[in-house]
Amino acid sequence: MKTTDIPHDFRSFYELFRKLEYRHDYSIVFDDFLSAMMNYFTPPNMDNFDVSIFDKYTKDERLLIGSMIPEIMQLFHQKIDIEELKWFDVFGAFYEALASRSKKSGLGQFFTPEDVVDLMTLMQDTKDEELTSKGYP
Repeated sequence: MKTTDIPHDFRSFYELFRKLEYRHDYSIVFDDFLSAMMNYFTPPNMDNFDVSIFDKYTKDERLLIGSMIPEIMQLFHQKIDIEELKWFDVFGAFYEALASRSKKSGLGQFFTPEDVVDLMTLMQDTKDEELTSKGYP
């Protein structure tokens, strides 16, 4: 995938990502990066994370994965507006860019675009009703 296929805000993150995908399948790199993020935010007293998934990477590649974490955190900082309570799915947006590479995605799933979800939410007349995880009360 060309860098121009990636949203502008993701380009510095993608430049790091693509250094890994020269030797590894992009879907595995994405999955392993998500595992690294989970490990990064796991409290130290929880030792149930299997670090052997990173054995396939060289020392330099593992350092590269570590350097991707601050890049993605910067994207969160840029995109999420706490004062207006606006959320941006950084991982989902990057996932969609990766998944759009071809009709046969190694990632295996696709998500409804955020604009469609917003429209579907607006179409629901729920002003006086609370939604629960099981549908309408």
